[in-house]
Amino acid sequence: MNKNIMKHLDNALQLAKEKQKIIKQICRLKTKKFGMRNAVISLGEKDMMAAKARKIYDAKISAFYEDMNQELKKAGYEELRNEYRTQKKEVTK
Repeated sequence: MNKNIMKHLDNALQLAKEKQKIIKQICRLKTKKFGMRNAVISLGEKDMMAAKARKIYDAKISAFYEDMNQELKKAGYEELRNEYRTQKKEVTK
């Protein structure tokens, strides 16, 4: 039981580190290649790329937390707080 929890936590930590690395790379980008040409990347486009990377990695990390919480719940322990869970926005009419 404990080994599985530690494995999930290690995987989540590795993904969080990888996410930070990718976001730093995106922030340092100055140009993007289109065929044979290089185009300057705007700040807005960098923000969109970083947001997309965050969303992808947060979903992966959240999956690890959900698996972990299921195992903890089965064993009768308290669940861990999942900070990477995506918040669904409610649509009001």
